[in-house]
Amino acid sequence: MQFRSIPKNGRLILFSIATISVTILSTVLFGKLVGEVVFAVFLISWIAYHSISKNREMRSIQLVLCEYQDGNFTARVENAESSKYLTVNDLAFRINRLGEQLEKLKHAVEVDHTAELIKADRLASVGELAASVAHEIRNPVAG
Repeated sequence: MQFRSIPKNGRLILFSIATISVTILSTVLFGKLVGEVVFAVFLISWIAYHSISKNREMRSIQLVLCEYQDGNFTARVENAESSKYLTVNDLAFRINRLGEQLEKLKHAVEVDHTAELIKADRLASVGELAASVAHEIRNPVAG
């Protein structure tokens, strides 16, 4: 079983249970001071893990925003889920939703632009036809 397959809340619970178990076990076996050191090591490792994962999430958000700037609205932030609190994960989810809306708008603009080009081409053809008909009528009249 991979650690990442467990949901974030489950990981926190497992980490807390492991921390408390090892702290109690080391306190009983080696004394209070060792238990406190073990607890401090677990706490520092959790803070470091949390900090690194937030930096990774922010980096992936930054990369997606750069893709949006370049016009690639299909880029998405990995593992983005919405929550009721404004978190980095929620920000990533909202950026993905923004990308979906931008992609739809881009497609609509491209369809409208194509239709306008077709319409302009038809009008140009009609203008050329009118000019050639006027030329053909004017030449015999002038003669």
